[in-house]
Parts: sequence; structure tokens; C-alpha cells
Amino acid sequence: MRLVMTMEGASQEAKQRGLAAAQAVFSAADADPFAAASARFKLEGEQEELTPAEDRLAALWEQANVAAAKACCAPAEPDSVWCLELHDLA
Repeated sequence: MRLVMTMEGASQEAKQRGLAAAQAVFSAADADPFAAASARFKLEGEQEELTPAEDRLAALWEQANVAAAKACCAPAEPDSVWCLELHDLA
């Protein structure tokens, strides 16, 4: 899986800044983006309760999205902070 950023109208350079910001959030927390995304999707599904670790990972996914959107759109404020996706390498 690879981390991908989607932000309508953003240049490739801006998206790279956003991805770097998101990766910095994951690296600082020593967390895997896939685990964080999985926890966030489990939270959105609302069918199972999250463990404390999953809850922290879901929050980390949100923090990474915010960091990515702000880095991509700076100095303007982003319209949306939900800009990160995981894509299969295949």
C-alpha cells in the first residue's frame, strides 16, 4: 500500500509537500499509515468498538490528513482536510 494525496487543483509539488507532512506525523508517532487508516475506517463503520490503540491510530489518521491539507494549501486554508488515501501497489 502507498499513501496518496488527492486535492483538487493542487500542483504535484504541493501534493508532495502534503504527503511529506503526513508522513512526518506517522513517523513522529512511529505508526504505520495502513494501521491508522484501518482504525479510522473501523471507526467510520461504527460496527465494532475501537481498542484504545485503534482510537489513537484513528486520531493520528485525522492529524495526518490535517497536516497534509495545510501543507498542500499553505498559506490558504484547505476546503477539506480529508485528502489522504491508501492505494494498492498492484
